[in-house]
Amino acid sequence: MKIVLLDKKYFLSDFPQNEWGAVWEEYDDTPEDKILARLSGAHIALTHGVKLNREIVSKLPDLKMISVNSTGYERIDVEACKEFGVTVCNIKDWCTNSVVEHILSCMFALNRLLPSYHSFVRNGNWKATPYEIAFKPAKELRGSVIGIVGYGMLGKHLKSVCQAMGLTVLVSEHKNRTSVRNGYTLFNQVVRQSDFLVIQTPLSNETYHMISTEEFEMMQDDAYLINCGRGGLIDEGALLKALEQNKIGGAALDVLEAETFENKALLHYKGSNLILSPHIAFASVQSIKKNTEMVLDNVRQYINGSPINVVN
Repeated sequence: MKIVLLDKKYFLSDFPQNEWGAVWEEYDDTPEDKILARLSGAHIALTHGVKLNREIVSKLPDLKMISVNSTGYERIDVEACKEFGVTVCNIKDWCTNSVVEHILSCMFALNRLLPSYHSFVRNGNWKATPYEIAFKPAKELRGSVIGIVGYGMLGKHLKSVCQAMGLTVLVSEHKNRTSVRNGYTLFNQVVRQSDFLVIQTPLSNETYHMISTEEFEMMQDDAYLINCGRGGLIDEGALLKALEQNKIGGAALDVLEAETFENKALLHYKGSNLILSPHIAFASVQSIKKNTEMVLDNVRQYINGSPINVVN
């Protein structure tokens, strides 16, 4: 048996390579023109973000299993894999606590105006008493309304934590849906009523740019947008205009639509009401350890004939 790790730089802890007595190959990263050669004869492929499309999968007759080290698997053609007998597995609920803590950190930082106060002091404007810098008093979180768009395991955990903190939680129904399931609220109503709008839904053709000009017009002018899901969920051009025109209170983004940063207008926005982090909400000591353990468990269970976390 041959196992190939295609992009080790995205796996943040080491693997016990000889656990199965397999031939083990690993590469720091794998460009598109090297994929076929490196997976030739491989039975199992481990990857984070290498694109495995129909053309590639069809040329790998020995490949039987792919395990990604993330919940999302949009770079794998799962339908082609199913057609060619390749089992695709992801990992679930491995970074829920870490992402929820990151979202809460963003909520606190934005709501308490920490970026503004930080810049104020760093620019030499320290004052003797806190009353002298209360040019814009921060609000307390308790009693605020948080709207959650995307109600999987992460959304459910975020809801329970926020309710314990005294926030009112609205769970969004799917956009453009007119009927409402029990416990959900119409999307437009959530957008209008939320002090914090948290986007945590998968990216698809239906959810691409689901937050754009129309939604920013609906939002309260002091509401905050937080996205730790996928960058493509937000129309960044519309967000930039909303920030510049004070249509919303601010935003915190852990993800951007194209994380290459060439001509990325949001990076040049000077306002202190935009917090950017480098797609790092998932990362904690605990989540990184759990990530590796779950990928290994996917491989173990597949080899034992009882595959888990199968997405196709």
